[in-house]
Amino acid sequence: MLRGELSETMRMLERIIEYREVPVRFNARLEPIWDALTRSHYLDIRRLLCARLLLLNERRSVQKWVAAKVAALSTKDSISQFDRQLMIRLLS
Repeated sequence: MLRGELSETMRMLERIIEYREVPVRFNARLEPIWDALTRSHYLDIRRLLCARLLLLNERRSVQKWVAAKVAALSTKDSISQFDRQLMIRLLS
């Protein structure tokens, strides 16, 4: 049972909850992706999930970091209104 998918997920969540500050590697994970076909930026659901998982951490520094990222993304003109609303809903 220690090597099952559920136990791996629980270990990952425990590590995320224990973060004192957001690791640098999360900066790239919350940036919009360029789609060459539509010639626009979009937010992948995996990126939204990453932000959502970070919000499980109750430390003030992590919460403020996610809020700052959401605020920065919501002011970008390069992402769609739909993606902007998804990011804003993360905090509510």
